[in-house]
Amino acid sequence: FLGFLIAVGAVLCFFPWKEKAAGASRFGLLLALSAALLRGAMALVYKQAFLNACSSDGILFWNSLCWIIGGIVWHLAVERRKKILSARLSGYGICSGILVFGIVFTMAEALTCGNANIVIPIAQMSFIITFLLGGVLLGEHFDRMKIAGAGLGFFGVLLLSCA
Repeated sequence: FLGFLIAVGAVLCFFPWKEKAAGASRFGLLLALSAALLRGAMALVYKQAFLNACSSDGILFWNSLCWIIGGIVWHLAVERRKKILSARLSGYGICSGILVFGIVFTMAEALTCGNANIVIPIAQMSFIITFLLGGVLLGEHFDRMKIAGAGLGFFGVLLLSCA
């Protein structure tokens, strides 16, 4: 329970309390929290599938098929007029697609070997790496609250995975 409270504290440290565009930032944070919940739910579905003798290869096949169909439907419904075949966009899309495959594959394989309540919190620690690389590679601003949030997040995940 303490790990959960510390993790909540970490999220609150990243909350845009004073920013001028706080409405947009808060909406972005809400989307990020939704993504974390969906990612956690996906991992739990994976683990349940593996407990019911489903193969990780089969899960990854259906997952990939949903991505392909979902991407096509999204493009046709929402972004039809946007150019999708530029070299720059294709490069970023392929790179991120490879990374998504790596994320999904390694998380699925980790869940075949370990308990969900340990694997999932550790997998969620990617925010620390992203936080550091965002500052180094993208020049994003570090402040005391964000540094405290990253530290609290680390200890929260550590406590959750050790419990």
